[in-house]
Amino acid sequence: MNEPQATCSDANLDRVFGRVLARMVGIIAEHDGAPVGIAWATADEYLLSDRPRFVTVHLVAAGLTLTPFRRAKALLTLVAAIRQWAAVQDASPVFFHVMTGAKLAAADRLMKAAGAKSVGGSYAYWFSRCML
Repeated sequence: MNEPQATCSDANLDRVFGRVLARMVGIIAEHDGAPVGIAWATADEYLLSDRPRFVTVHLVAAGLTLTPFRRAKALLTLVAAIRQWAAVQDASPVFFHVMTGAKLAAADRLMKAAGAKSVGGSYAYWFSRCML
């Protein structure tokens, strides 16, 4: 019985990475020409499913030297930009993972102000360097 052979060529690798890169976005928020925030997200598909794409936001951050008002404005602008990009990707839902544990109540208020809903929690393991 002949098994199909996977071909690993530069062209195949370029094609795969092209698809991956086409589903990523990096966004920089600016104020008066200076960067004040950044976001990075990817669109992906559910494994073995015909459901639409979803978006994972890996990073959304604003400069800590900004005033609280300016920081919130930058973050809300980044969230709006990610939502627009997700719509172009025909992707829903958009998952924002709040993983730092810092100012969770403030993050919750901000995300609710942006129209997001909490859908669970995150769990993590920490390993000492000697275990890695």
